[in-house]
Amino acid sequence: MLRITILLTSIFALTNVCFASETVNKPKVIINVVVDAMRNDDFMRYAKNYSNTGFNKLINKGVYATNAHYSNIPANTMVSAATIITGSNPRQHGIIGKEWYANGQNFLTMAIDTSREITFPAPLYSIIDKIKYNDSASKVISIAIDKNTAIISGDATTERVIWLDKNDGQWKEVRGLEKEPWWLTILNNGKTKKRYDNTPWTATYSKEAYINQNSYKLFKKDTSKKSKHTKTITPIEETPFCNSYLNDCLSSLFTFDKIGKDTVCDFVTINLGFSKSVYEKYGAKSIETEDMFYKIDKEISRLINMLDHEVGKDEYLLIFTSASGMSDGTSKNEGGVFNQTKAHVLVNAFLSAQYGVDNWVSGYKNNEIYFNHKTIYRRKVSLEELQNAVANFIIKFNGVETAYTATSLTRTSYYNGIDKRIYNSFNFINSGDVIVVLKPNWLSVVNSDFSKNRCGNIAPWENIVSVPLLIYGKGVKHKTIRAKIDMTDIAPTIAEIMGVSRPEKAIGNSFTNNIYN
Repeated sequence: MLRITILLTSIFALTNVCFASETVNKPKVIINVVVDAMRNDDFMRYAKNYSNTGFNKLINKGVYATNAHYSNIPANTMVSAATIITGSNPRQHGIIGKEWYANGQNFLTMAIDTSREITFPAPLYSIIDKIKYNDSASKVISIAIDKNTAIISGDATTERVIWLDKNDGQWKEVRGLEKEPWWLTILNNGKTKKRYDNTPWTATYSKEAYINQNSYKLFKKDTSKKSKHTKTITPIEETPFCNSYLNDCLSSLFTFDKIGKDTVCDFVTINLGFSKSVYEKYGAKSIETEDMFYKIDKEISRLINMLDHEVGKDEYLLIFTSASGMSDGTSKNEGGVFNQTKAHVLVNAFLSAQYGVDNWVSGYKNNEIYFNHKTIYRRKVSLEELQNAVANFIIKFNGVETAYTATSLTRTSYYNGIDKRIYNSFNFINSGDVIVVLKPNWLSVVNSDFSKNRCGNIAPWENIVSVPLLIYGKGVKHKTIRAKIDMTDIAPTIAEIMGVSRPEKAIGNSFTNNIYN
């Protein structure tokens, strides 16, 4: 009897210790920061020029996962946002791009239909659902430069979904039947944005301090965003000041909505902008792209200072990552241009020559060819036969690495390398009939104007799927994790830290032990 009593006492004591440990490590708020494009190798290349209060603070005092990857194709910020908050890939969550031809139809389906009234997409089974189910008092916020990304990162139960309207440069908010908060109205009516509009993008350092020395286009000339001829102003989302403006909005949000001010853990997703457009316009190895890192470094420093003041030091957990990497291509010599409009026409002509003149192809989206299934049914042709024929035809195109058919991705499981990333990106309902994989550094464009698009991003290559991942804050000890971390692991990790259930479709694994031990 005495032994049983001692055993039970030991179990209760151990349980209390574990519970106490969980309580100590549970922050007042978790902030998930996602920049729209940032390569992991570039992130470390520029580290010597980061400030000690920004990225280097995360690196030197937090956990840096040097081998973080997407196990799917991060086609755009919406796809990555869905992957991060659900802990699953497009194969499970269904967001494969901004739009697609669903169920073999001859019309486009939007991931988010904003034509009349903004509505949230079908349930994604995300970490937000579990946070709200566990405690409805937890405040959940989504804020982004891009509207669609903000909406994907939130849902109908989220307290605030805020984005920067590209039409008028105003912050917009969706929150049930309520009007936008008074502090957001004041921010929109204030002089902050006008000040940013009249501030030129200038280099952070002297030219000699930059790692990249092969381009200095932007800073050679007058960088004032006001044109002397047109008197137009560059939209703020295309300048580094969009993230500065977002930080202003965040400061008001934390102050007046009292985020992280009580004993209930809140959750905030922040989607930064600007970086992808710089990669695309100037190329991966330009001074302009390098300077973009330093501008974001300053905003991370501002964010940390704000959190220290509003929430308290060591009272929050900050996660930083990227929606994707980017390709190396900065010129036609390093890659090439794949004209998807021409591919659409040629594939339809090929099928018409083989099976009779008709409208065989509905469209080309997200590097996927969609057949018109009504035509196929009417013509009584084998769908699998057409898929194989087009896959064998398209791989002969210049710039195409390989092609997969929907039939093969439905019947066969892939577990390694490029095949696995394609498999994880394929969704039974929303994906096309033939998935085209371009060679590294090739860009898929609607037309042949290479000057307007310099980098491709819908690809399974290492420089696209490898991204920085850093965790900083309450209970986190300095550590470098070299083991592979999948981006589907983030949601299960957040769930464990917050003490809530994993999202239903989550396939990732928590790496909490790597953070706290």
